[in-house]
Amino acid sequence: IEGDRFIACGDQTNAARCIVYERDGAGGWTEFWLTTVENNPYGEHPRGFGASAAISGDTLMVGAYYTQSNPDSGGVYVFERGSDGVWNESQYFTIPGDYDNETLGYSLALDGDMALFGAMDGRNESGTKTGVAYLFKRGDDGLWAESAKLVPSNGNHDDKFGREVALDGAIALVAAHGTDEDGWSNVGRVYSYSVGCGNG
Repeated sequence: IEGDRFIACGDQTNAARCIVYERDGAGGWTEFWLTTVENNPYGEHPRGFGASAAISGDTLMVGAYYTQSNPDSGGVYVFERGSDGVWNESQYFTIPGDYDNETLGYSLALDGDMALFGAMDGRNESGTKTGVAYLFKRGDDGLWAESAKLVPSNGNHDDKFGREVALDGAIALVAAHGTDEDGWSNVGRVYSYSVGCGNG
């Protein structure tokens, strides 16, 4: 939710939907149904579409962690609101490389010109399935591009790093709910990163 706008999504594997609600001048609400056109092998609405969503100004992003050419690698859809009030798909992101089952878009956060995508089944540089998070920044040309790949410094297999993410200005938080501590399983941990100013 942001100001007079909010987005509501239903994450169902094969029939997910997202609706943007905006308050009108009379105090009522108008709705706009999001549809995806590009990069979608599963029909009009990709599987898992709406698992996560965030809105900032005239930009919103929706995660779909089941989709794409590598099985269940996941993806994130970017929508921009035009001067006519219509939200149109502008970009799409998927996992860099050849790994599958990484669940990109299970979580996401958006703050101004910076976005953070969680892939809780992603692999670190050595191929260990710790979970990862990807930081994206919007350039002067209006396009989003990957800025950094965040991995836990002491991660282990199935830590689920990236299950939840948060972003506020220069600070990014990434939760790993599967970490073990002192003999206890799935205690969880939160990692903090300094990433720069999200509001440009």
